[in-house]
Amino acid sequence: MTKILTQTNEIQAHLEDLMKKEEARAAQLKQRLDELNQQLNSQNVNAGSITEVKFGDNVKVRIGTSKFDKLIRSNCTYDDFIQPARVSIGTDKVGFRDDQGRIVWIRTNQDIHFMFTWYFAQELPFIPVVAVPPNDVATISKLNLRKEFTFKEGCAAFRCECAGPDGPLIFLAVPPNSTKDDGFAYLQSLFGNFSSLMFVDEAEDIITIDSDESWEYCIETGMAMAKVGKFPLLLVGMSS
Repeated sequence: MTKILTQTNEIQAHLEDLMKKEEARAAQLKQRLDELNQQLNSQNVNAGSITEVKFGDNVKVRIGTSKFDKLIRSNCTYDDFIQPARVSIGTDKVGFRDDQGRIVWIRTNQDIHFMFTWYFAQELPFIPVVAVPPNDVATISKLNLRKEFTFKEGCAAFRCECAGPDGPLIFLAVPPNSTKDDGFAYLQSLFGNFSSLMFVDEAEDIITIDSDESWEYCIETGMAMAKVGKFPLLLVGMSS
C-alpha cells in the first residue's frame, strides 16, 4: 500500500530522494554511453571501420522437424530462402530460433541479411527454421510495418518484441542521429501508441528509454552490436 505523505518535510525528503535516484541513473547512462563511444572510436581508428562479420559462401539450415541440413547460398534472396521452407513445412510465414529460443520472423531480404550475419557471427552449425504460429502472424500483420526504415550503413538494428513476451520477434532497423522524440514518432508510425519502451544492453541490463540520453544509448548499442552480429532486444510495450 502506498504511503500518503502529509508533512512538508516528508514530501521534500521524498522529492529529494527521487531526484538523487534520477541523477544517479542519468550518470550511469552517460558513463555507459561514453564507454560505448570510446569502443566505437577505438574500432574505427584501428580498423578503419567497425569490424564486420565475414560471410562464407553457404549457410546450413534445418527446416521444421528435419534432422538433415540443407545448404543455401549466403547471397540468396528472400524468395530463394522461402521456397524450400514452403515445401518442407507448408507455409511461407517462417522464422528462425535465436540463441535464446525466441522465434524471429523473416519477412524481407533485409531480414535474410540480418539472420545470416547472426549465423556467421555465432559460428553456428545450422539455422533452425520454423513456422511462425498463425495467431502471431495475425497479430503482427495488423501493424503498419510498410513504413519500416530500410537499413543503411550506420543505422541501428534490433530484434524487436512487439507481440508480447511469448510472441515472435521481428528485425527492426532504426535511423541514426535521431532524438527520442524522432525515434518515438517513428516507432508509433509502425506500432501505434505504446505504453513503454525498453531495451536490453550488452551487459544484459534492461534499460527504460524515457530520455534523450537513454535513447542515444539505445541507438549506439544497436549500431555497435549489429555490426558484430548481436542484435539487442528492443521491448515495445503495446497499449491494450
